[in-house]
Amino acid sequence: DLADRVDPLFADQPEMLDAFEEMCGPYPFDVYGSAVVQGSFGGALETQTLSIYGADIVGFGDPEDVIAHELAHQWFGNNVSLARWEDIWLNEGFATYSDALWQEVSNPDFTYQDWIRGLVRFGPALERHVHDPGPTELFGIQVYLRGGLTLHALRIEVGDEVFFEILRAWNDRFGGANATTDDFVE
Repeated sequence: DLADRVDPLFADQPEMLDAFEEMCGPYPFDVYGSAVVQGSFGGALETQTLSIYGADIVGFGDPEDVIAHELAHQWFGNNVSLARWEDIWLNEGFATYSDALWQEVSNPDFTYQDWIRGLVRFGPALERHVHDPGPTELFGIQVYLRGGLTLHALRIEVGDEVFFEILRAWNDRFGGANATTDDFVE
């Protein structure tokens, strides 16, 4: 019965993959899939070529955001991997921003003002640094949200053409390797 409930949640996944390929470069692996397992483990896991979700994805508020986030990790985290844990924002910030990029493509009512308003409600957590968050905040909310906001600010600064060129160049240059925040700044 779980398959009947989750299959519709993944209906847009092929279109997500196409959209991310256009924005980030070719899908870096030969296959991709998603598995939903019985029980919950409080999130999802973006293993290379396979994203794994708990059965609680069925009752999640907007599972499409989570599905887009985990798929984006194939480029940001699995293709280009961290050289140091203190740069975890490169994985999670990119995947978080990819949620918004997918909404921009798929939802005609989406606005970045609304997206930003939704993130600002986390207030002081967004004031903490994303680079080198320390072991107790390695997966703190700021790593995800402020990381995503950082990428949006970069996009505003350089414009769409250059921003998406940066995403594709990042995957092209560091694909199959490790990278750092310094590499991204360079």
